[in-house]
Amino acid sequence: MAVMRAFYRAVLAMAGLAALFSANAAMAADAWVPVFERACILSSAVPLEATEAIAREDEFACDAGAVEVRANHIWLRVDGRELDLPDESLRLESDFAPLEQIRIAVRYADGGVESRRFDAREVADSWTAGARFSLPLAEGGRAIDAVFIGLDRPWSTAIYTAMEVITEPSAERQRYSRSVLFAIYCGLTLVPILYSLAFYLFMRYRFMLLHAMMAAGILVYTFASSNLMMHFFPDTTLWVRLMTSYASLSFAVGMFGFFAVSFVEKGMLTRRERIAAWAVSGVLIANTVFMLTIARDLPFVARNIYHAAYAPAVVVFAVLIFRILRRRSRAGLFLFGGWAFTSVIAIDRIARGLDVYILPAEMDFSLYFGLTIEAIVTAFGVADRFVVLRRERDDEIAREIEQERQAVTDELTGLPNRRAFDLALRDEPEGALAIVDLDRFGRTNELHGRQIGDNVLRTLGNLLRETEAKGQCNCVYRLDGDRFAVFFDVRDAEKAALRAEALRHMAIVRIGQAFPSIEDMITVSIGVAMTAGQDIGKLRSAAYSALADAKRQGRNRIAVSVGDSGPHRAPNLNEKPV
Repeated sequence: MAVMRAFYRAVLAMAGLAALFSANAAMAADAWVPVFERACILSSAVPLEATEAIAREDEFACDAGAVEVRANHIWLRVDGRELDLPDESLRLESDFAPLEQIRIAVRYADGGVESRRFDAREVADSWTAGARFSLPLAEGGRAIDAVFIGLDRPWSTAIYTAMEVITEPSAERQRYSRSVLFAIYCGLTLVPILYSLAFYLFMRYRFMLLHAMMAAGILVYTFASSNLMMHFFPDTTLWVRLMTSYASLSFAVGMFGFFAVSFVEKGMLTRRERIAAWAVSGVLIANTVFMLTIARDLPFVARNIYHAAYAPAVVVFAVLIFRILRRRSRAGLFLFGGWAFTSVIAIDRIARGLDVYILPAEMDFSLYFGLTIEAIVTAFGVADRFVVLRRERDDEIAREIEQERQAVTDELTGLPNRRAFDLALRDEPEGALAIVDLDRFGRTNELHGRQIGDNVLRTLGNLLRETEAKGQCNCVYRLDGDRFAVFFDVRDAEKAALRAEALRHMAIVRIGQAFPSIEDMITVSIGVAMTAGQDIGKLRSAAYSALADAKRQGRNRIAVSVGDSGPHRAPNLNEKPV
């Protein structure tokens, strides 16, 4: 429990840092302008140089929508007056999606034109934190008349619909604050992975491994999509980074379904509900494969297919969580806590992925936050479920131990029973076996009642337990009725006879003292057999034969079987005062 409390405190502390840096990141976006909604657009079947695009300025359409512009070669034109930014160095930032190259031309008010060209490798090298690239646009100090931005073979519309012009100082602040923020997100997600794996190694419950796999997908998505991947692996291409991001997210959300089915308490989901969860999770896993295989050959279309695949999962998961909450599932509370915020963000992200509307790039940060919260909250659920299952397992083990104890324990005296005695014989004990029997015990029950008889048996059982505790014998058992078995750790028949005789004497005295109202003294007969050289069957038979011999000789005595020489009659207290 101390480890769990430390885990909770660490997560809460890191979450606080994440919230702090989230606020700083939002405040850093204080000097930027979205491009697409202010731009006029020119599409062409072949690539155009900057001079050609500027020459065809009159052909730019200023009323095109995002979904209508899906050409292989696109130029955007933004009037300098639309860039209402401080007179500082400017940068162009946009979605970190694959493309062939970007051309930028800036026409200043004084008539000068500056143009640059960036190929895919240069765009990849210009990464900035938060799934973005950041390219130099214009130096400060000169009034801008118009900006022309050309994109060759963009893979998705997001690369120009999410485009922004931002001041250099703001870009630097964002790069720092966002990098720290995403590093915290990754740290927050890594902790549940390690915690769930530790639980799995200890308890071996499948949902713990599935949670670790889901959180690992979230970690990889945050690491790749936030561009931290580009810092540690600078040679990563635009395509590899995008596919790693898309595939890991699809895998993570897909694993949520498998995790949820395994995580909730038994009986909380019907067979149809489990199949529904598995089905939508399977679709998302297939979506992962789709992005890693044929998506590259489907520009503009693949992104829509990818985002559309999430819609059934969001609906099905929401319905299933609602149903298990109605069934009072404790695990469902953690699923709801982790999925509620994420599902709302997911709906917005699906809509924007399908180009239904456009929002600032900062809205993507909410998805990272939601996924991190999901990993953390469900990790708390795993910890809670771990405690519950461990308690249930410990209770089950205790019940099994108790059942096993009861199976080999006599209920009346608390001594091991005949079953335990039979098991002990299989271990081939050494020494002497004594069968102890109360003489005419049935008559005692008839005259004084069964309750008195049971108390007599308890008294004898307590005496035998005390004798064992003092080391005067090895093991004691109640066989059935008024018969008990005792093992003596002796190798000599005479010593075995002395031990048995002392035990008989103590039994008579103890029972007489405990039940003075019984007029007829209760006596004891004991048959002893030496274990050396005898198998289980012969040993048992020899001890019972010796007991029968003691009974035939008048009871209240012992008899010792010494093998082929027959029973040996030992001196007994029947001839002496007790």
